[in-house]
Amino acid sequence: MQRRLMLAFAAFTLLVAGLFGLFAMFFVYNVEDRVFERQLHQEAAWLRAQHAAQGSWPAPRGPGMQWVARRAELPDGLPALLAKEPQRREAAGDQGRHYHLALLQDGDGPWLMMEVSDQLLVRPLRGGMLGWLAMWGAGAVLFALLLAVWLARHTARPLQRLAGTLAAARADNLPQQLPGRERSDEVGTLARSVEALLARTRDFLAREQAFTHDASHELRTPLTVLRLGLEKQVAEGGTRAELLLLRSAVLDMAQTLDTLLQLAREGEQPRPEPGGTALLPLVEQWALTHADWLDEQALTLDIQLQRGDRLAVAAPVLRLVLANLLGNAFRHGQRGGVVQVTLEQGRLCIANPVDGEPGEQGWGLGIVRRLLAGQGAELRLKTELGVLCAQVGQAP
Repeated sequence: MQRRLMLAFAAFTLLVAGLFGLFAMFFVYNVEDRVFERQLHQEAAWLRAQHAAQGSWPAPRGPGMQWVARRAELPDGLPALLAKEPQRREAAGDQGRHYHLALLQDGDGPWLMMEVSDQLLVRPLRGGMLGWLAMWGAGAVLFALLLAVWLARHTARPLQRLAGTLAAARADNLPQQLPGRERSDEVGTLARSVEALLARTRDFLAREQAFTHDASHELRTPLTVLRLGLEKQVAEGGTRAELLLLRSAVLDMAQTLDTLLQLAREGEQPRPEPGGTALLPLVEQWALTHADWLDEQALTLDIQLQRGDRLAVAAPVLRLVLANLLGNAFRHGQRGGVVQVTLEQGRLCIANPVDGEPGEQGWGLGIVRRLLAGQGAELRLKTELGVLCAQVGQAP
């Protein structure tokens, strides 16, 4: 902004100085021509009066004036010029000569010619005048630059400090007082308004952090108690099918809670390790955690992953994505089918047989998409020959 102010002030000053310089030169040249024309017209009027009284043309009295009988007798190519421009009454001649003309009678002449090269005042002073205008123009530009620097220091620099402070602010350490807040101009108004906005943002973040902390504590505890109780009932011989269904619901609730808390956290999303996150351990961990529930399902899990297969998604996010997609595959898959997990051309594919076109409502895929978007990845659904493939890979 400081450079723009300086350039704008300098350009505007140069434009104004140039225009006024042109006006000044036009004015002095015009005044000089008017003086010569007035002398010539006064002399022409006297000559006409003498001709009317005496019947002959007397010799002109003014300096540099000559009486010419016909246009063809005019010097320095003036006859040809007047033939092209009959109304022309001022012209430049050879060797720096300059002429003013007056037609004394209608027709071809006579003419009153005034050669004024020895009487010109502006031409000899032109170089000095241009130098004087250039000097004062340079002084005006310098003054404009100084004014721009002063204005930039009092306006642009406070804005620059304010912008720098805001750019360095972090969500966990928002500034409380901003530079420029003490000013009484628009910069001060802006700083105080942003301070008020930051204060509300701090309150919002505090409430959000308190909510996520409280939700994590208050919801995880009863879920843990419920899960332990269900596992105890399973171990003591309760109705296995019903208890496994309840245990699966508890696991789903815990997974949903983890996902929502991950999305609610302020700050940067976790980044994948160099080389990506290993897929096979996460899939095996999910399968072991849900082993009892999987035994009751009418589908088979076929894991076709190698130890070196990796995906460029952070491990916490990938764990939640796998849990969601694998859970959906077993809940909504066609009975008697196979849920297959593969890695094809750098994209994870979880495929399961389905009846008809899948719908995303109630599947939690919106949450999955949000999780992946924070990693620069995406989710694609592809159905072919009754098999739904949920593909996870880097977004283009």
